[in-house]
Amino acid sequence: MIIYIYNMVLILIGGAVLLDMVSDRASKKLYCSVVAVNMALISGLRAYSVGPDTANYVWYFMRDATRSFSEIILGNTDLEKGYILFEYIVSRFTSNPTVFFLLVAFFFMAVTSLLVYRYSAEPCLSFLVFASLGFFTFSMLASRQTMALGITLLSFKFIKEKRLIPFLISIAVAMNFHFSSVAFLPAYFLARKKLTKTYIIGAAIGIPGAYLLKEQVFIILSKFTKYNYSPIENEGPYVLITLMILVFIGGFIQRESVIKRNADNLILYNMSFSSIIIAMLTFVHPSAIRVAYYYHIYLILFIPEIILSISDKKIRRIAYVLSIVALVTLGIRLLLKNSYYVPYLFFWQ
Repeated sequence: MIIYIYNMVLILIGGAVLLDMVSDRASKKLYCSVVAVNMALISGLRAYSVGPDTANYVWYFMRDATRSFSEIILGNTDLEKGYILFEYIVSRFTSNPTVFFLLVAFFFMAVTSLLVYRYSAEPCLSFLVFASLGFFTFSMLASRQTMALGITLLSFKFIKEKRLIPFLISIAVAMNFHFSSVAFLPAYFLARKKLTKTYIIGAAIGIPGAYLLKEQVFIILSKFTKYNYSPIENEGPYVLITLMILVFIGGFIQRESVIKRNADNLILYNMSFSSIIIAMLTFVHPSAIRVAYYYHIYLILFIPEIILSISDKKIRRIAYVLSIVALVTLGIRLLLKNSYYVPYLFFWQ
């Protein structure tokens, strides 16, 4: 637990020193780099007992290192070929799974840091959202989807710039690491859907409708993303989904100010709404949250935009402080409930 608290403290203190005291692009770049390297090292240097699937990915790495190049390209494989090819290339240089995990971690954190550096209005808050809402621990859960998620984060640039072909190429590459990333394909076409009265009605109907039809939607989505899980009784992550809905409502209340700050923030509304709809399926099967992450992760940009859109400085400061307290509390609560990541150990321990 100490390592995770240290991570959140570094995010907050680093933000206070490098962003508040010295606010320029060089300081922002240094801050994003320091935080990214810190989290990449924590993720990459973990013991194989940290994370529910880490031991399985060690086994995959050792097994796939013995495959031939032709077998990977031409043969039938149980994992996506892009991921196995990545394992194969790394295994030509090292047989140490920790090195492999470090490469995955540094890629994912570099992409996340780049997203925050380019588009976040408040990097400190963005990284705290990332660390507290499970995105960081997710990188220690599923190496394949972590790579796929990182690639879809790179495609955000193409959504903003309305470049369809590069976006489609990015999704095709991501699908070769984890097929579930196909679920992010609609993001390009939904990204600029305007917040009209029809949208409001659709959101009011769509969210409870997704819950009521969750089993039918889950079966369709499961086949679409090749998760192929059967519906099971599941209570769902009530706290997380409630938070997602509250953020969306808060953003909707502040929509004029948020859009005025940056017209491209419209994309974040649609990402948030899409993540809520998919997250409702976790009441059928917990694996659905993994698909929701492709959209849900953009809360790292959306939450800071909502807070900074508050015109009254005093209320904005209060909202900022309360957000930090809530995020730290939620982050610790989630870790206390998840024994897969606590206690944290380094690979040499």
